[in-house]
Amino acid sequence: DYKVAKSGSSQFDEQTLELPFGNIWFGNTYQLTLDMKMNYMENQMDNQNLTGNYYMSIGNGASFVSSTNGNITTTNSINNADVFAVTKGDTDSEGNISGVTFKSIWTDKYLAYRNGVLISNSETADSFKLVRQEDGSYVPELNGRYVDFSIGLVNEEAAGSKIDLYSTQEKSEQVSSGLSTKELAVPDITAENIGVYDKRVKIDVIGEDKDNTTVKKNNKNELYLNVYEEDGTTLAGSVRVDGLPTRDVSITDLSPDTTYIVKVEGKYDLLDGTGEKDKVYYSETIKTEKSLPSMTSTKYSWDPSYGARTISGVVDFMDESNVLTNIEYRMYDSATISSDLTDLVALEQELGSKTPVATFNDLTKTPQFSLYNNSGGQNYVSGKTYVIAAYMNTSLEKAPSFLCDAKAIAITPPSTVSAPITLENVSTREATLKFSYNDPQSFLVGGPNKQFQYVLKNTATSEEVKKGNFTGGNTASWINEFTDLEPGTGYTLTISSSYDNLNGGGSRPWNNSFNFTTDDEYVTSNSLTIQLDSATKNVKLQAKEVKPGSATIQNIKMEFYELMDYGGNNEHTELLETKNIPLPSSYPATVSQGFSVAGKKQNQSFLGKMIITYKTPTNEIKTYEKTSNFITLQANVSSVQNSFKSVNATKDSLDVELAVTDEQAKLKGNYTYELKDEAGKVMDTEKVTAKDTSDSVSLSMEPTSNYTLTVFDQDKKPIAVYQGDNEANNVKANISEDSFTLMSNNTADAKTELTITVEPKELSAWQTVQSWFGKDFAEIQKVQKEDLDTGVKINGNYHDSKVTVKETKSGKAFGLIELEASK
Repeated sequence: DYKVAKSGSSQFDEQTLELPFGNIWFGNTYQLTLDMKMNYMENQMDNQNLTGNYYMSIGNGASFVSSTNGNITTTNSINNADVFAVTKGDTDSEGNISGVTFKSIWTDKYLAYRNGVLISNSETADSFKLVRQEDGSYVPELNGRYVDFSIGLVNEEAAGSKIDLYSTQEKSEQVSSGLSTKELAVPDITAENIGVYDKRVKIDVIGEDKDNTTVKKNNKNELYLNVYEEDGTTLAGSVRVDGLPTRDVSITDLSPDTTYIVKVEGKYDLLDGTGEKDKVYYSETIKTEKSLPSMTSTKYSWDPSYGARTISGVVDFMDESNVLTNIEYRMYDSATISSDLTDLVALEQELGSKTPVATFNDLTKTPQFSLYNNSGGQNYVSGKTYVIAAYMNTSLEKAPSFLCDAKAIAITPPSTVSAPITLENVSTREATLKFSYNDPQSFLVGGPNKQFQYVLKNTATSEEVKKGNFTGGNTASWINEFTDLEPGTGYTLTISSSYDNLNGGGSRPWNNSFNFTTDDEYVTSNSLTIQLDSATKNVKLQAKEVKPGSATIQNIKMEFYELMDYGGNNEHTELLETKNIPLPSSYPATVSQGFSVAGKKQNQSFLGKMIITYKTPTNEIKTYEKTSNFITLQANVSSVQNSFKSVNATKDSLDVELAVTDEQAKLKGNYTYELKDEAGKVMDTEKVTAKDTSDSVSLSMEPTSNYTLTVFDQDKKPIAVYQGDNEANNVKANISEDSFTLMSNNTADAKTELTITVEPKELSAWQTVQSWFGKDFAEIQKVQKEDLDTGVKINGNYHDSKVTVKETKSGKAFGLIELEASK
């Protein structure tokens, strides 16, 4: 199994054998045999034959020729001398020996000179000459140079080594002895400090492998921490153990609440020839803990819109062991937190000493965190950033509650609303203003049912002119027309509501104001009326309530026209006469003027025009015009002789006194009074005896703008005609399907208050029952007479209603002239 030859000076050196070697192993017993060949000094020499084995002595035994690793050296110990088998050629008469070769008996190699060095392991021999010295020794010569065994070849013979050759004899001996190799130790390995978690097991592998018998592959230990399923054969995880001790060796990705077998195992080899062996150094059956739940993702969003105002979450979490009992979301002001939100260990420690501003419990995956608490206060406020810290509560004793996630969210206020007030239209006494806004997130309180109040004040005096309220949604446009304003006057419209920007201050007043000035009012008046008294052969034009406003009236004139081809293709007017009117001494004033119609014929039509020239405060010269209705003569004016002493019209009657002569009063027979409306329809007739014609006669009047009264004698000839208008006693009702508008062209005494009453003509059965208990279905509205200039609109069905218009103070009633929308 093992054999080695040793010779020369190293033959007795200590020998080391790396095991295993061949079939030599640890832990076994072997037979060791030493075969020795010993050369002993015979000290004989035959110069003529020179055969056998010799060693060379230098300088009479001062040193000897030896070799080390194939190089020739010298030694002081004869026991370390090399022994050579010597051959020779001829010996001359002087004793010089030629053709001498030296072959080591131990290596079968030759003494030679190679590359400037004497060696003892040459495959080929050099032929030396031994030069005889006087004392009987020899100096070896090689190729004309001489051998100095200490340094090589020299040039001078005297410098060469003087050698003597001494013969040796060989003797063989054998010595045997028993040898037992060491037994290597099995690795002493175990484990301690096992830690069992929900998905991981941790352990310390300790011990020693003093003889390093653990098997290695690719220079790595075949030593493992293995975790097996409960069957003991299915491997659940494995980690190589590279050294001893190795702390905190872990196997991960296990299942929670599951039984496993933990083993430290591997292979060892005692190098005793029996091969590698498997060994389990440590084994323990464990059960993993129930798994902690975990938050896998969180996302939060904030919506400040009315009806939302909630932080909405979308979260995802795992609860493999079904131990999660609640998720508690705690909100903290981020300005008070210094820890990194990703470092949950440090953050949980910091939050432990802080009080959350709000706490929510929600086990769903779409948690909602309302802005408002049960008492109506806010859980959080706008303008701040909050940290939402999610704590999981579990049924596990070791972890009843722990921080699993933290995110920051900024709470923004509702978008500030832009709510301008604009002036849509303005005149002397009216202004239309528009208030519009877009408030989708409800900065203003109320969401889709916002409450607004408005106040219109005189800017200079702060006197309150009008006020009211209205309701708006998230987007609205409110238009309001203000009437009865003063010309050239500054007004301030203020619209008020409440706002809440969610910063914790609650609902606070909000308002927006707008200033405007009405136009300067120049000349105004009531309508221009036209009346005919045929007896005086005169048409009277009259306008009441003439006012200069802020202008200066310079001239007033009346123009009298005939209406030609009325209703024909060439309808037009022709100016008959113009008259200047003296300027009134004070205003408001009534302006009137008469125009003669003597000789005018039946069916001729006339109208008048008032033209006022005035100067504005900016020195502009302008004109103001009013045109009357037209009247059509009901008879030839020249044939009419009588006039009326008095004419007094109301809404429903006409009281007149006819001026008659004594002769007419003595006539027999009757005089006939005939009253027609503006359409020529007879409203009433009265027959009066001649002797009573000087008395007052009363006729029934229906609502009409214009009327004509004609008195006929016994021969059916007209003796008196009076044509006038009744605008002052009537109000026009402009009727549409579901509403009607009350209007008037005669609004003398503009500030006079009117009472408009609208009530059902007939009560339904249920309304009748309600009326028994005091329910009043009448709707009453107060207006000023001047409001009728532009009209007062009333919602409701006119024909199903009983409508009355009266002066509030005097009780004077007005007739209603019905104007259907289709007409």
